[in-house]
Amino acid sequence: GAVGINIEDGAKSPALLAEKIARIRSALSSTSRFVNARTDVFLRGLAPAGSAVAMTIERLALYRDSGTDGVFVPGLASTDDAHAVSAAITLPLNVMIVPNLPGATLLYAAGVRRISAGPAPFRVAYDSACNAVDSFLKGDFAPLGQSRLDFKTLNAVFSEHAI
Repeated sequence: GAVGINIEDGAKSPALLAEKIARIRSALSSTSRFVNARTDVFLRGLAPAGSAVAMTIERLALYRDSGTDGVFVPGLASTDDAHAVSAAITLPLNVMIVPNLPGATLLYAAGVRRISAGPAPFRVAYDSACNAVDSFLKGDFAPLGQSRLDFKTLNAVFSEHAI
């Protein structure tokens, strides 16, 4: 029932991922599954300052030529970088919400086709929880009483019909 595959390079050799993509594409030759290649150049800081776009394009071109259908560049955070990558690669570009990421309208105009929430909602929730617990442990209970989420709404989130 899978309709797609996401595969990433991390800090490993781009040639290794390109080979995996080519093998996956060959194995899926009779199906129309979407193969998405992720590169962590920005997310892991794999390139020296000013070289991340060039390294990203180089890697994604290799993955494109190996048969990927789309690309994911978590950590990319500027419309100029998004435009450069999308113009060079011409595959659907996915980015992930990171601090200072421009709004959707600007990203779409720069060539981004998908925006992933990634861990952003969980980071916001954990930040709020950590701050509330810290206040609680210091004797300040006010943050724990400030939730606008009532029990009925919270329970509905976890109901069998929520999804």
